[in-house]
Amino acid sequence: MNTHCKKCLALTLVIGWFVGAACAMVAVHFGQHGGHGHLRRLFARELKLTPQQQTQVDAILSSGRQQMQQIYADARPRLDAVRNSTRAQIRQLLSPEQQIAFDRLEAKRDARSHIRPPFPPDRD
Repeated sequence: MNTHCKKCLALTLVIGWFVGAACAMVAVHFGQHGGHGHLRRLFARELKLTPQQQTQVDAILSSGRQQMQQIYADARPRLDAVRNSTRAQIRQLLSPEQQIAFDRLEAKRDARSHIRPPFPPDRD
């Protein structure tokens, strides 16, 4: 592999890592922690919020969640384009046998990423 290919591969992997990290941060924040329902309970318990404050915090968190969903929806085509470009560049470097294995790996990754949406419903 020549130096140019190595640089392209390294750049592609770095871009892929950043895209994956950004999506993971969103998924972890809103998926694993149960969205704003988790934060609402945490704030109510730790800050000893009054019922009125709880209602206000809930409205603020809901608004923030909607804004985050919109940002993700707006950015999704760009993220998909970077991911697809990254995959295409890597795929070009591979032998036909490696391409088949790569396609299988990516299909599995895609299937896993669609199991849980980045903004699941709140769990109270």
